[in-house]
Amino acid sequence: MDAHKIVIGVVIIVLLYLLYLYFFGNSAAVLVGIHDTTTEVKIGSGSIPPGPTQNFTYSVWVYVSNWNAGNEKIIFQRTCESSFCPKMAFDQNMNNVTITLATYPSDSGSQVEATCQIENVPLQAWTNLIMTLNGNALDCYLDGKLVRTCLMPGVPKLSGTGELVLTPAGKSFQGYTGNFQYFSRAINPREAYAIYKEGFGGSNWLSNLFNKYRIKLAFMKDNTEVNSFEI
Repeated sequence: MDAHKIVIGVVIIVLLYLLYLYFFGNSAAVLVGIHDTTTEVKIGSGSIPPGPTQNFTYSVWVYVSNWNAGNEKIIFQRTCESSFCPKMAFDQNMNNVTITLATYPSDSGSQVEATCQIENVPLQAWTNLIMTLNGNALDCYLDGKLVRTCLMPGVPKLSGTGELVLTPAGKSFQGYTGNFQYFSRAINPREAYAIYKEGFGGSNWLSNLFNKYRIKLAFMKDNTEVNSFEI
């Protein structure tokens, strides 16, 4: 068989495999792109991919143009009964972000709201905030760097049907959010930094695919590589 046809066949097979990984093997979903916070966005549970465990990750970019001191400023929230699963919000008077998550401690049948805080979040600049739950550990990232880990007092409560709301009407800050993403798994520090480097506008699926994967073709003679190239 012609070697050129073999190479083309291999490339096609690998590309099809990578496309399958991207569309069906990925646990991520871009929920909302660039968004003006003067309006709220409601995201149904059908837009949020399910996962094999209770772990999950949210990533959002924020740009605060008006602080509105004196009130809590909700970035996003997902309700579960009378609590949140989770909620991310700016504090009333400080440029800190508090994450609230309902949990079930082992010694109590009633839910308890656990909180974890990201301090000194920059204002009037695009800033990336990531929260990732791995078991009972909640990791918080600021611009791609791990800045806080909080241990939850019990089993985090999840909602498979609760409505997710980005910048609820009348309860948020003035400015913008960008590249609001959800992952149905925990992410690691390397992935968090890659999300930050992606930027607030995100990237299209094709560039994201080829930034993540590379194909190397090597030509062998007597089990020794004589030439190779990457695409």
